[in-house]
Amino acid sequence: MSDDLSNGDNGMEDLTNEFDPGQTHERHFDCICNRDDVTSAVDGELGVLAQEQDIVFSTSKELLVRDSGGNAIHAVVFAMRAGKESTRADSPLTIQFLARSVKTEEDFSVCKWYPVYDAGKEIDVTLTDIHEWANGMEATLEGTILDGSRPVAFYDTRYAAKKLDYRIGETFRFKLAALAYSVELLAKPKLRISAENADTGDTVTCVSQGGAQPDNCEFQSKIYGMDETRFASHEYQVLQIACARGDDGTDVLIPLVVRKDFFSRPLPRVGKSVRGLLWMQGYCV
Repeated sequence: MSDDLSNGDNGMEDLTNEFDPGQTHERHFDCICNRDDVTSAVDGELGVLAQEQDIVFSTSKELLVRDSGGNAIHAVVFAMRAGKESTRADSPLTIQFLARSVKTEEDFSVCKWYPVYDAGKEIDVTLTDIHEWANGMEATLEGTILDGSRPVAFYDTRYAAKKLDYRIGETFRFKLAALAYSVELLAKPKLRISAENADTGDTVTCVSQGGAQPDNCEFQSKIYGMDETRFASHEYQVLQIACARGDDGTDVLIPLVVRKDFFSRPLPRVGKSVRGLLWMQGYCV
């Protein structure tokens, strides 16, 4: 196993720094399980992966990075999941494993893993920045939506498959979704303005924290719809929330995967408002 889960907690204090190309996925697993359960979840998926491999994508052999001596490292990159491709639509929440092969396709090593939710919303994004990670296989993208009027930042779950096609300033269609680090239900939120109470329950915000991990965003939104999903033996709520609102009042909705243990009573329901911190992710379709 790699050191993905042993490099310390990439806490929110890091978000005031410049983008961190050496970051790990440690905090991202907080969205789907307790920290003590991460190793067990990954080991379980690796066990199934050894028997059944769902190949999400593979690339041709390409330049990834240069080592400390300046030598070019070329490799084939794979993204894999445990199980069969035929079950993917029924199990959109899972762990995706990233592997690379420097010599032959049969001789590969798994080097990264992260939670993914594939049942995202298709949204056109015009790229404004590409923050490639140090391994050359991953990236956090920044762009604009709603004809350039609203910013968005997200981790590209299939970056290696599309990295040679991306161009700053061009528009691509992505499936965007989010996983929640924390969520709280708002009870009749109010904002005092000029001695009058204005209802802010319909507020829509999704603001990138910027810095080291710009795909982490503070959000507030009304719940537009609710569903459920599962991973292993755990159940999750999938809330339809707005990540942006256009000048004409049109809301851009995305699914937000939320651990059920984030909520006590009262439970969330359609029409109520929530706020918290999320990890935005997606992939080019």
